[in-house]
Amino acid sequence: MGGLARRAGFIESKRTEAEKGVVRLFVAGPFELAAPDGGKVPAMRAPGAVARAHAAMRYDAMLLTPADLALVGDSAPKGLARWTTAPMQTKGEILARSGLRIAFVRFPMPTGPDGRPTEQQTREVVAEGFHLRGEADVVIGISPWGMSAEQAFLGHFSGSAQPFDVLLGGGAGPGHGGKMAAGGFTAWLRPYVQGKAVHVIRLENIPKRQRQSQVKREVDVRFDVVSLDDKISADRVVDTLLAPARASN
Repeated sequence: MGGLARRAGFIESKRTEAEKGVVRLFVAGPFELAAPDGGKVPAMRAPGAVARAHAAMRYDAMLLTPADLALVGDSAPKGLARWTTAPMQTKGEILARSGLRIAFVRFPMPTGPDGRPTEQQTREVVAEGFHLRGEADVVIGISPWGMSAEQAFLGHFSGSAQPFDVLLGGGAGPGHGGKMAAGGFTAWLRPYVQGKAVHVIRLENIPKRQRQSQVKREVDVRFDVVSLDDKISADRVVDTLLAPARASN
């Protein structure tokens, strides 16, 4: 649980750290509470406390899966209300920040064979992404599909432009620190297990990215992974909220 309090501390430090011309967004992906394979996770000890800790971090965007919601039950705090309907259909929205329009597309839970997305779900995700690309400077997808399905999805676009500047992966499969995919068009990253690190992705020259949407832009993307070790100070509010979880250990 210390990792979650340190994550909150890291987020708060970035919120208060002024950097001219930089717009920061904080995003939480799927399976923040539950495990993709249904296994045991620390949040099971005090799911309400862990959910309140996530709400206190005030993410700009989040995707909660049915498994996450089942773990929390009726104790989901109001701060998570807008994210607590895990999309069975593709859901997109645009946030305005300091003159930038950032679109998020929450991928639906896969309903195809072997837990993979259906062709219809894939088409809907692509259509929503392209629709929002016409209105936004950056389009970010948040996926619970798992590594294999995400890799296959991105592979379809190796010879042509695809709608997503960034794909934040989630679900089954290993994490990685970030790579360019879809023919160099999309920055793809997947979280490491047990919340022991925060992924940081920096996009530069965003107006140029929008105008030249079919050009490879590896030089405009920077990846980093910040380890949530003792060098990161824990947020006191979140640390207090997690006290019930630690007490039940």
